[in-house]
Amino acid sequence: MTILDPSWYKTWFENPAYSSVYAHRDNEDAKLIVKLITDFFESFNCKNYNSENSNSEKILLDLGSGNGRHAILLNEKFDNVISLDLSRTLLLNARENFKSLKDKNIPLAVRSDYRKLPLANNSIDIICSLFTSFGYFETDLEHTKLLEEWSNTLKQDGVLVLDLPNLEFVKTNLVKENTSTISGKEVTERRSFQVTPPRVNKSITFYPLNDSEETEVFNESVRLYTLQELIKLCSISGLELVKTYGSYDKEDYIELTSPRMILFFKKIFI
Repeated sequence: MTILDPSWYKTWFENPAYSSVYAHRDNEDAKLIVKLITDFFESFNCKNYNSENSNSEKILLDLGSGNGRHAILLNEKFDNVISLDLSRTLLLNARENFKSLKDKNIPLAVRSDYRKLPLANNSIDIICSLFTSFGYFETDLEHTKLLEEWSNTLKQDGVLVLDLPNLEFVKTNLVKENTSTISGKEVTERRSFQVTPPRVNKSITFYPLNDSEETEVFNESVRLYTLQELIKLCSISGLELVKTYGSYDKEDYIELTSPRMILFFKKIFI
């Protein structure tokens, strides 16, 4: 099935309305996953990632970083954080948010399409793709090439962190519609599950306050993968799964009931 607008993310993430729809995503979830990530590296016993190696020596790339809420928290644990996003609007918000860090190191904000990273091969220790910033494209080949690009950028034994919805959980728990009020406007979010290939398609409709305004409609479409599919896709790019969680609370992953898939992959060859 063809996505209605394959470039939906360019339009939607650039619009200020995006931040208003996801304003309920506060720092609590971000704090939990950042703690999960830092705890992982404290216990991860492999070359370049042991308790004797300071986090200040690692370069961490936060992909699809949005307004920087994860980057700010990661910056407290890692001294070299790069916050990368395609949206100029979200990066400007991130730069404003980074000002609160004052005397601390400030993440480097970079605007780029993450399909072609403006970074040298074998230059990054950790890549994080958090809050469902993977699965935006139409074909599996595009996602395979994306993972290859990320793997090329990682150093040997570098780690990729993927934070994604769990397909089976989404199938049985998808909220088909909800309505809220944002800045006085009625906003309706409608979701549908596409079976082949598995995707969640979502429309966000902003209804006008008066006759002088027009109805605005934005779309999202995210490809969902099973754990085994992701293991296969990542293996093509030399990435080996080393740890899986099913929630931000570090619960074990259970295929039918876990809300998330938080996956840690290690680069095993260049």
